[in-house]
Amino acid sequence: MSGIVKKRSTAYKVHISDLVSGKWVEKPNGRFVLTNSGLEAQRARVMGTVVDKFISSQSEFGSITVDDGTKTIRAKTWKTQNPLINKVQIGDIVDVIGKVREYQGEIYLVPELIISVDDPNWELLRELEIMSLNPKDKTSSVKEEIGISEEDEAPAEEDLVDKIGNVLEIIEEMDEGEGVDFETIKKKTGLSQKELESCLVELLSDGTIYEPRPQNYRKL
Repeated sequence: MSGIVKKRSTAYKVHISDLVSGKWVEKPNGRFVLTNSGLEAQRARVMGTVVDKFISSQSEFGSITVDDGTKTIRAKTWKTQNPLINKVQIGDIVDVIGKVREYQGEIYLVPELIISVDDPNWELLRELEIMSLNPKDKTSSVKEEIGISEEDEAPAEEDLVDKIGNVLEIIEEMDEGEGVDFETIKKKTGLSQKELESCLVELLSDGTIYEPRPQNYRKL
């Protein structure tokens, strides 16, 4: 009999300053950063530029430092996780999804996914996503910088939601207990590799699906 998979908490898209300036809280039901906006962030998703990288001589420990323009944060890895940062170089833009942790006053991330970002415009789009909870005038200024009009924005968001829904539906329909592999989902949905990767990252980050093994996906 297979065990019950516990649903993961949402990986909130936040500024790094939201995490490192927040209050670390430990309760019987979990550990999290309480941000100034009231989020209880057990997991987070941040995007920024890698400004430092370290791997110990015995490869027992590694870290990258990410700067998003508000603050910096370290993503720490240990021996089995070091492959996550092996190919990352200083100057790369990365999207990091991970668990929020604290040690001796330092808030840091234990990464689950580190995604290389080729197009710097994704940083502006992430800024728009984060600022969508803030006053409209701030959000509008970011839209103008990116070049998104009010008319363009809604169809794009609806299109992404439709694609994510389609991916989740395929995973639910085709999973016979072992999960559904990436290529099968790609073939069934007709999405490009980048489109599918974006959809899967969204579903992984909010805890809707998980990977029982690499490139294989199941709904939680």
